[in-house]
Amino acid sequence: MILQNLLVLSLCSVSALVEAAQRISPPQGAIAVQAGAAPASGRFDGINAALNALPNDGSSRIIFIYPGTYKEQVNITRPGPLTVSKNTTVL
Repeated sequence: MILQNLLVLSLCSVSALVEAAQRISPPQGAIAVQAGAAPASGRFDGINAALNALPNDGSSRIIFIYPGTYKEQVNITRPGPLTVSKNTTVL
């Protein structure tokens, strides 16, 4: 029984690692943040800019952050669920 539980835990850990390793682009419907992004690119150049673009409702939203330097204080006050994920490219 203990061996079976360890095996299940190990398989879950491997699955999570594979999923994280494949997270190189925003999931469908996510708002993307990329340092230095041009306004016409559909991406925001700051996290606060992306937060301000979200509706202030109870809908579930995702913000995907590309690698970069973001120097800003972030305060999340929207009532709905928010997932913040980042690019996890391994070089």
